[in-house]
Amino acid sequence: GCTSSPGYCVNTNDVVAEFCTYGCSNNACNGNTAPTLSSVSVSGYAKSGQTITVTSLGSEPNNEQMRLLCGSSSGASDLCTGGYVASSPSCSFANPWGDSSDHTIYCRIHDNGAPVLTSSQQTATFSADNSAPTITLTGGPSSTVASGSQTISYTASDIRSGVATINIIVDGSTAKSCSGSSCSYTFTPSYGPHTYSASATDNVGNSASSPSSSFT
Repeated sequence: GCTSSPGYCVNTNDVVAEFCTYGCSNNACNGNTAPTLSSVSVSGYAKSGQTITVTSLGSEPNNEQMRLLCGSSSGASDLCTGGYVASSPSCSFANPWGDSSDHTIYCRIHDNGAPVLTSSQQTATFSADNSAPTITLTGGPSSTVASGSQTISYTASDIRSGVATINIIVDGSTAKSCSGSSCSYTFTPSYGPHTYSASATDNVGNSASSPSSSFT
């Protein structure tokens, strides 16, 4: 007969009771049961070399430890293999993609049973961003201007992670820093020649600089 799980099973043909890791039924030991992977997710954007963390929602019917394995193609584990944990396994890797496209990540979980069993595969979409913002001058002095206050304005756009900051640079020094996709700086220049430009950074650290403009 069977005792509680885990426990011992005594078959009518056995002389010695057999220990059953996963319990027993019908006078025989039960086998290991595969874990279940419900979902995997990747948040945000990353540029080449930045760390990507994949999280998961899964369960293990025998309360064994689990680890997450993810790859760049179906069934592969070339991206990351996490450590064994009791719940919500995750793993991290450095972004190997140098483009600005979406990529499918294929994941599954292993238990640490005997034998080791694998869940069904789930996928997540990761968005690579290696493109710098585009900067547009929307207003500013040119050539020779009359004395008095002047306003320099720039906008920036980014098709992937979005614009984080814009800096307006006057005569080689940052005159104004703005969060978001637009920035304006009003000032009264001193007599003589001046230059101005802008730089912009997106939300993963890609940056760009505008051409320099000048006035007197």
